[in-house]
Amino acid sequence: MAQLPPAAHKGPHKSRPPFEMVQSNVALANTYRLELNKQVIGIATALFAFTISFFLPAPFGSPAAAEITTYKPLAWIGWICLAAAILCGLYQLRAWEQFYLTYRLDNKDKSADAELKREGITATRRLAMVVQYTTFVLGLVATGLFAAFRLGL
Repeated sequence: MAQLPPAAHKGPHKSRPPFEMVQSNVALANTYRLELNKQVIGIATALFAFTISFFLPAPFGSPAAAEITTYKPLAWIGWICLAAAILCGLYQLRAWEQFYLTYRLDNKDKSADAELKREGITATRRLAMVVQYTTFVLGLVATGLFAAFRLGL
């Protein structure tokens, strides 16, 4: 192990990064999180709309839609999972908005209610995130399997 220089042991404030650097890193992490969430919502929505169009009757979708009878449960599982991923992603966006609004409440009246509210929002937001990513992957797998089986692969 490498030894730290003697100046690093003089106090806890000597080893802290500058405030501007911390704020920049937080802003970058929030931007990454937001963009990832929006990408998952966008891909799930596009895949949902694209695949469901094959099951619509002839004027709106595929003329062969009536012929699709095999492996239909896989398509339904895929759609339900993709819809759940979309809804959980939208909930996450709303939860982050509520999370940041609690700081306004906290600055307004300095109550402990804001901290408790943030804890509750964080717990449900994390659950929504896990469900979003899990159902997104399951939706991709189910839709991919449906397409592969339909193509005879």
